[in-house]
Formats: sequence, structure tokens, C-alpha cells
Amino acid sequence: MKNVVEFLAFLGAATALHLSVGYWGAGTDMPAGEAGDATVTLTAASASVQMMVAQWDRPPDLVQRVVVPAPGGDDTSAPSFTHDDTYLPNPRAALPVLEHPAPSLPQIDHSVPPPPQPELAKTRPRLRPLQTTPPASQAQPRIAPKTAPPKTTAPKTAAHKSSQGAKPQKAAGAGAGASKERSSTGSASRKKQTSSPKLMAQWGGKIRSSIERRKRYPAGTRARGTVTLSIAVHNSGAVAGIAVQRSSGVAQIDRAAVAAVKAARLPAAPAGVTAGRYNFTLPMKFAP
Repeated sequence: MKNVVEFLAFLGAATALHLSVGYWGAGTDMPAGEAGDATVTLTAASASVQMMVAQWDRPPDLVQRVVVPAPGGDDTSAPSFTHDDTYLPNPRAALPVLEHPAPSLPQIDHSVPPPPQPELAKTRPRLRPLQTTPPASQAQPRIAPKTAPPKTTAPKTAAHKSSQGAKPQKAAGAGAGASKERSSTGSASRKKQTSSPKLMAQWGGKIRSSIERRKRYPAGTRARGTVTLSIAVHNSGAVAGIAVQRSSGVAQIDRAAVAAVKAARLPAAPAGVTAGRYNFTLPMKFAP
């Protein structure tokens, strides 16, 4: 805006100067004919006027020149300040910084564990024999001896009767001795009937081995299970009874266990086992 105003001002001044020069030339006494109508006389302007006209006719410079200050001028850096700590109190000792270690969080394992593999029994189940005591021999009842009648002074007939009554008294004594002998033999037989646990364990192991050799996995199922059987066996090895004590939940497995016992040839009891019938509990595992 400032440049435009200056341009218009210089333009007006130049126009006025041209008009004034023409006006001054018309009123001079220079030869120009009568009233200046015949001849026009032109004179050159002076050098100063030409310079002014050239300066006025020159268009203004529209580019604004920015004056850049020369380097090495005034130092504009921030002033440095010095502190005098002479009159300041001594600072208190810095308290130690207690570092509280961050508690370590437990690492959670998000991996899915593999399905547990069924472990097959490495050792065969041991049979637990249920020892049954055979019926003890019935003890004969003890016969109480009859008391002898008191001796009295009586006729010979009474003495004869009393002598006859003394004979059963001697028989009663013999009967009491026999009953004592029978009771002693009964206790001895009961002692013999008590079998050794070691012998029973050996016999049960042989029975288990015989049944395991005859065990077959049933067809028509792929299930796993354990069935517990109760087996009654005579000392001769003959099977007296089979019962399912605890079912596996699969009928085919239960029937296969019973069939294995029926097909097995069980061994006789070892020497030292009292004659009788014994019950054994046998768990049997089945897997495809």
C-alpha cells in the first residue's frame, strides 16, 4: 500500500512539473512568432530536471529489502548467574531411597497337557485269600459224675444195692476221661486246620496265574474295565462257586472274566493247607 501511494505521488509531481515547464516557456521573450502561433521554440531541460523526471518515471521497487545485521553483533546469549551459598544453611543429608523390588508374578502355563496315557498294570494283582475255618468237631458234652449215696448202717440188702450203685460211678469217671480226650483232640485238630498265610499266598498266586492264562478280551466292545470276582475253591483245586463281587459296568467284560475262571484248571492246595473250601477275591483288568 505504501508503494502505491508513493507511485501516485511521484506521478502527480511529474505531471505538474511538465505543465509548469510548458507554462514558463510560453511567457518568455524567446522568438516564437506573433503570440507564439507561428513557431514553437523548444529548449532542452537542464540535467537536474532530467534526473528528477527519470527518478519520477522509474517504477517503485516492490520487493522489500530486509536489512540483515552483520555477524558479530550484540551477544544475545543468556547471562550467567553465580550463586553465593555462603549464607545458605547446609542441606540435610539425603535419605536413602528404599527400593522395593516388584513382586514376581507366577508364570501361568497355558499349554494344554497331553491326555494321560493309561498305565497297564506291570504286576499282576495278588489274590487275597479269605481263609475259612472248617467246622470244628463237635465237642462231646461233659457228663457229670453221679454222687455216691451216703453209707449207712443198713441190712445186707441195702449194702448190696449200694455196691451195685457204685458201679455206674466208675463208668461215669471213664466217660469223663473220654470226653476230656475228645476235647483235647478237637483242639489239636483246630490247631492243624489253621493254614499258614505263606502257603495260602503261594496257592493264590498259582490260581491267579492259571486264570490269567485263560483270560480273553471279549468281542463286540472296545471298553476298558476291571471286574472283581469272588471264587470259592476246594483244596483239591475244584471250583465250588463264582460270583461277581464288583462289576466293571460292561456286561461283556463281566462274562469274559467268569468264562476265564471256568476254563482255567486250578491247582490243588500245597501240602500243609487244611482240607476245606476257601474263598478268594480276584480283580481282573480288561483292555483292548
